[in-house]
Amino acid sequence: SHSFLINVGVRKEFGIPLFWKKERFPTIRFIAFIDHNGSNKQDVGEVSLENVVVKFGECETLTNEKGMVTFRNVFGDSTYTISAFSLVDLNGYFPNIPATITAIKDSTMFVPFVKGVKIHGNVFLDREKITPGVEKPIDLTGIKITAINSKAVNTLTDGKGDFSFYVPFGKY
Repeated sequence: SHSFLINVGVRKEFGIPLFWKKERFPTIRFIAFIDHNGSNKQDVGEVSLENVVVKFGECETLTNEKGMVTFRNVFGDSTYTISAFSLVDLNGYFPNIPATITAIKDSTMFVPFVKGVKIHGNVFLDREKITPGVEKPIDLTGIKITAINSKAVNTLTDGKGDFSFYVPFGKY
């Protein structure tokens, strides 16, 4: 005789807001959007971005359909690391945010995505003409190319040493 048993469970928690209860710690709200004019503020006509992962300190959350994400019970006047990336390919748009921010009580901060710059180039090997075996081509695949300002952006070369990638606007 054989027996087979499958158990399935579903759990849903409901939170009932208590409007008369004051929060002890501030709430920080982030809004992710495409910033066409580079103002770092959402203007009329600039599209909000859904499915952007915002990492604030050690917490990560996805933006909703309005491009908004809220972190509650944040310690005020504390400095946090912040990063963001989209789960959807934005065709060369990058978040233009600082690496750290200071939490201000009940504030809204913007996560603007700006158009990046395409960098392309070539790695070549300058070899001595008198070296034996100089006629043999060398495979230049997989050489790591890095552009660094406050953050590092990486890419790899192809077999000919060519590379191209988008980076956020700035000095590298």
